[in-house]
Amino acid sequence: MSVANNKLHLSSPSLKFISRLFILLSIFYFMNNNLFAAGLQFLRIPVFSRSEGMAGAYTGVAEGCESFFYNPAGLSAGEKTDYEATAGYVSWLEGMSKESIVFITPADIFPIVRGISIDYFTVGDLKKYNVSGTEIGALDYQDIAAAVNLGADMGNFIFGCNLKYLKEDIDKYKGSGFAVDAGILYPFSKTNRIGLSASNMGSFSLEDVSIDLPITIRAGLGISGKKVTLGLDAEKNADNTYLHLGGELKLQERYFLRAGIKNAEMGNVTTFGLGMNTELGVQDEWKPSFQQGQKTASKKVLKINYSFQGGGYFSESIHRFDIGVSF
Repeated sequence: MSVANNKLHLSSPSLKFISRLFILLSIFYFMNNNLFAAGLQFLRIPVFSRSEGMAGAYTGVAEGCESFFYNPAGLSAGEKTDYEATAGYVSWLEGMSKESIVFITPADIFPIVRGISIDYFTVGDLKKYNVSGTEIGALDYQDIAAAVNLGADMGNFIFGCNLKYLKEDIDKYKGSGFAVDAGILYPFSKTNRIGLSASNMGSFSLEDVSIDLPITIRAGLGISGKKVTLGLDAEKNADNTYLHLGGELKLQERYFLRAGIKNAEMGNVTTFGLGMNTELGVQDEWKPSFQQGQKTASKKVLKINYSFQGGGYFSESIHRFDIGVSF
């Protein structure tokens, strides 16, 4: 094994072992009748706006902080030289909300560590009642997921995974567990690539009661040009198989228009999104490296994104907003 040009080069037997292991794990979960059981559903709620403006058609596109959710291999694609920190928020149905914070590191800082994320989910103002129907206080309900992303560009394809710690508090009841997300990207041309990912493979216990996690399998095609990015995804979860189609148009190198459509649990849903990147300046700085420090010219870029989701059975509007900076 060797590291060169920010790529991890493995021997042929190692490549075969990793790819076969990923395929075998996928087959095992597909054959399991309890594959798509419904626990900890907050893990299925995406937060960041770029992917959701494109209706979640992102498994093949897989860039930036959204890769944590759709395809962990995305954080190991390309020659990333900047740090990036992003915070996102989504106001979900019936007062539920989810916040995410993602921090991404340059490819040369550590050999395979690409970033970390923290998700926090709450269900709003819930009340507790006794057997006679009298209110006796507020019900505390919250979920937390913390993850570290590992990955490498292996030459013919890109591999990535998230190792996640899960925690749930429902009033006096406590639960915890661990899960893994895994994904691959296969670039078959300079602008086109195929993605495959499996999310939430693991175990969770709430007060000694085992709860199956909401496994989600995705396959997608990403097409990225100078001005236009297109995505097409197929998603399999507990309810059904769904299709996502979306696109992004870049204007003047700093503004972005996004739109998409998907058939999901809530019915046919349309999405729309806006984005803006603003350069804050350029400065020389010393960046630590896994092998040695190096002086680089770093651009500071502020990234602001918003997305809107409408339609479906509930006819409720869902808004997402995130702000980030690369430096």
